[in-house]
Amino acid sequence: MRSYLDEPKVPKVERIQGLQRVGQDAALIAAYKTGKTTLTANLAKSLADGSAFLGEFAVQAPSGRVGFWNVEMDAEDFELYLRQTGIENPDGVAIWNLRGYRLDIRADAHRNAAVDWLKANDVSYWIVDPWARICAWSNVNENENSPVSELLQRVREVANDAGVAELLLVHHAGYVPGRARGASVFSDNADVLWQYSRDEDDMRYLHAYGRGIDDVRRFALFGGEGHRGSWIVM
Repeated sequence: MRSYLDEPKVPKVERIQGLQRVGQDAALIAAYKTGKTTLTANLAKSLADGSAFLGEFAVQAPSGRVGFWNVEMDAEDFELYLRQTGIENPDGVAIWNLRGYRLDIRADAHRNAAVDWLKANDVSYWIVDPWARICAWSNVNENENSPVSELLQRVREVANDAGVAELLLVHHAGYVPGRARGASVFSDNADVLWQYSRDEDDMRYLHAYGRGIDDVRRFALFGGEGHRGSWIVM
């Protein structure tokens, strides 16, 4: 242990200021129709362009591309969200539209296909939306801790083998506000949790906390075309 403690430590770098460090896996938990697609589209834009996320959180652009697995939305609808962000470097985002398909990464052939896609597209930041479809692909009950834990481990193995540095898994909130639906191990597994919600006045709240991340609560108002609003520290 002494040799470990005596080793010089490289200062931690934040991929997204106040929200996620380099090398950390994050989980976004959002209620139905809160605007998680708008939020993640803006994240992809900021990482690709190297611009502040939502105009507020400074970004250290990844060395490779942002890989976005769109497992829920129609391809054209999803790509409209990205266009509306005003992205300046669209080549910095690789999209795999997987709605209506099955990619069971527990199976070696599908796992290898996932790794190959991530490598071929030089992905270093990987967004998967939503987690529930990944469970369904693998016939995993999202409410059961043991199989969910195994599947989360498999996802991280795929990321490691593909050279992916950071991961964002998007999941729906449960009945308890701010809590992920299903197995508790999903939240336990993440280095950082992002809770995204809205109130009766249509204000959006982003609450981030985790390893090395200060407890941050801010709110944003998004316009009808997905553009960001102003942020106020809470």
